[in-house]
Amino acid sequence: MNTIYEIVLEDIKKNFKDSKYSTSQLLINTELDKKSVRDAVKEKTNRSLSNYIRLYRLNHAQRLLKSGDKNISEIAYDSGFSSLSYFSKSFKDEFGYSPN
Repeated sequence: MNTIYEIVLEDIKKNFKDSKYSTSQLLINTELDKKSVRDAVKEKTNRSLSNYIRLYRLNHAQRLLKSGDKNISEIAYDSGFSSLSYFSKSFKDEFGYSPN
């Protein structure tokens, strides 16, 4: 049997590219209660659930940037961001450098 964290991670892996995917959708998909999910993610990652989803997206984007196969706009949208400016700001805040 999977832990709550493993269930959450699996759902994020399946859905993170959808820019409309959010903590609410994750809770609907997994049929888990908010407190259990929040506590499991916080314990494992020391991040809030929404922050962890954003981090997952940013890590995916960082891997795509390193491959050099796509431009920044394509990578942002492929990583589940609907705003290029928010993607750039989040990326710089997380990694300390611009995705450019």
